[in-house]
Parts: sequence; structure tokens; C-alpha cells
Amino acid sequence: MAYAPGQKLVDAAARHCGAKWQVKIDVRDFFESITEMDAYRVFLERGYQPLVALELARICTRLRDDHRDSNGWRSNRWRANTRRSNDVGPYWEKYMGSLPQGAPTSPMLANLAVRPLDEAIAEIAKQFSVRYTRYADDLVFSSTNKSFGRTRATQLVGCIYGVLGAHGLTPNTAKTVITPPGARKLVLGLLVDGTRPKLSRDFRGTLRMHLHYIAHPKVGPISHAKKRGFSSVEGLRQHLLGLIAFASQIDPYYADSCRTKLNSVVWPL
Repeated sequence: MAYAPGQKLVDAAARHCGAKWQVKIDVRDFFESITEMDAYRVFLERGYQPLVALELARICTRLRDDHRDSNGWRSNRWRANTRRSNDVGPYWEKYMGSLPQGAPTSPMLANLAVRPLDEAIAEIAKQFSVRYTRYADDLVFSSTNKSFGRTRATQLVGCIYGVLGAHGLTPNTAKTVITPPGARKLVLGLLVDGTRPKLSRDFRGTLRMHLHYIAHPKVGPISHAKKRGFSSVEGLRQHLLGLIAFASQIDPYYADSCRTKLNSVVWPL
């Protein structure tokens, strides 16, 4: 599970190492599918008084862009209950908000809100004898049984689609992937074909390319940042630091060598 204390991306990927069959399902608009009511229930279930829970839910959510137009809302899921005569005026809103992507509070609230979903999916995974991990909106299932088969995998997908819908979430069907034995398997950008997660060739190639050009006497950080579409040189530098930090979870020695190359570059003030 993402964003939980002690949980690392590499740990989620490691659970699928050595798998023969793999199924990946992506949840569409994961954070924005968690409603203000979902957030309210999270706070309420943890002992907050109703009014405090409502205030906290309002602070942690916002109205979706498609709710700002009176004709733009898409379903009754986002419409608040009919106003009652005893409602407190300042607290009544026509539409409910949702968790905003990128807010520091959204990841943990989302995890707590979908805990019943995780439990339901874990039960399905048990029935199919597959491993299951969810890292934010990425759901991955795998089987070490070579005879698991595409038919069984397709049945699993159908069951997961059903339980997602029952919990108010929508699968991004275009990103659903069933990977058979012999094909390259990636989980959260990491190769899991072997006994432990590894950095992919594409990742190493991208990082190598950046380090090459920022150190090249005829290119350098300024020209490279502009050519690659970064808004600033510092933005490029922070991006590379992020890539190296990611690599350090998987291959510390490789990450250290990349960090040494990055630190050898003369960056403009």
C-alpha cells in the first residue's frame, strides 16, 4: 500500500517477483473518486465529533472542476442530499467535494477510505490463489502457477471490475494488462522477472542520457533543460535527484555512481 509508514515501492514490487502470470489494473481518477462523504466517514470512524469531522472533510477536499458548471456534474454520486429545514446554512453545499490530486492529506485519506475495498479484493485474490498489491491506483495480481491461464486471468479482471464499481471506483480499461509466462513483467516501473526487483533498461537509459548531456561541454544544464522542456534548470536538477533517489531503493551502488556524476556538474547560480 502506498503512502503508509514503513511501506516502500520496492516492497510492493518484490511480492510479484518470479510470477508466471501477471494482471495489472489501473483505477481512473483515483483520488478524485474519493468523495467528501468518504473523507467525513474516515474522520467520524476515528472518534471525531460530527461537526469536526465535517470541517476536516471540507478542508481536505475540493469541488471538482466539472461541478462548477451547473450542467457539468456527471452523476448523483456528487450531489448532496436534499437540504432539510434544520440544516446549518453555512455548511450546506449543492455538491460534494473530492480529494485533490497532489494534496499531502489525500494519500492517507484515500487509503483509509478504500480499506473495505482492499479487504474485498484481498478475498477475491485468495479465491483465485494470486498475490495482490495496491500502490495508490495501481492494482497488481500475480500467480507463480504457469497453468493459471488467460481464461482465469480474464475472470479475475471481471471480478475486480465488479468490486471496484461497487465501491464507487472506475477501472481505466485501456490500461488493463494480462502478461503471460515468458513476457517481460514490470511492477511500478521495476522489472520483476527475477528473484528481486531491478531497474529497467529504459530507466537506466533515461538517467544515463540526462547525465551525459548536462556534463557535455557543448550542451550543459541550461541547454539540456530547455531542450527537454523543463521550466528551469533547478527543475531539471530536482528531477534527476528524484530519479536517483528512486534508483537508490533498488540499486544503491548504481545510484551512488549517478549521484557522483550529478555532483560533478557545474550548475549555474
